[in-house]
Amino acid sequence: MFNTVKGETVQLQDKVLAAAKTLCSGGRSFPKRHRTLLNIVDRKAGNFWDNVLHTKKICLRQFNIPGCESVEFTYVDPIFVWAQHCSLLHRARHELQWVAKELLHPTSLERLYGAGVEYGLVFQQACRDVPAAGRVALMNLSWDGGSTGYASRSATPICMQVMNTNTSSVLGVGLIGYLPQLDVADSIKQAGGKSFKSAQHHVLQVRSLHSQIRSYNWL
Repeated sequence: MFNTVKGETVQLQDKVLAAAKTLCSGGRSFPKRHRTLLNIVDRKAGNFWDNVLHTKKICLRQFNIPGCESVEFTYVDPIFVWAQHCSLLHRARHELQWVAKELLHPTSLERLYGAGVEYGLVFQQACRDVPAAGRVALMNLSWDGGSTGYASRSATPICMQVMNTNTSSVLGVGLIGYLPQLDVADSIKQAGGKSFKSAQHHVLQVRSLHSQIRSYNWL
């Protein structure tokens, strides 16, 4: 009921809740104000974003870069974004694949590939590694920036793509966060070029590892 008026003014929401309270049998504990309802949700279910956001700090002391001992970044759990976009694809009537299949030549019975993700060896192997009642979450993580227009690469997006489908719909792609950058002066970048590049590479690898570990733990 509240969902139908959550986009309206707080005053209207309060009026709807107060009216509903009078209709509820024994509704002494029924919230009659918007703020009361939100407090109940926070108390019962906790802060939603605390459950799907992760903040990590990467130590960079070994690279001896002045003023840059660590870098911290926050990102959305990839499996949560994956589930969201699976739902969007399903609503748009795009077929999702959950079971590995074999495609054979009609006469030679030779194994064929390329007709869909469900026929691939990767999908087949992934399905073997999960419990019998489980389902595989195939995803593609990308953080190369592509043609996003960020020439300085100061805000390179990290995207997740649902790979349990054979469609190229944009509904299958979601934003996880942004690749953390090392905020140091240009003079330091030039003076310690090799160390700076090594530190950047380290950040990229650890960042990728955190995302993959989170995804694996959910599976």
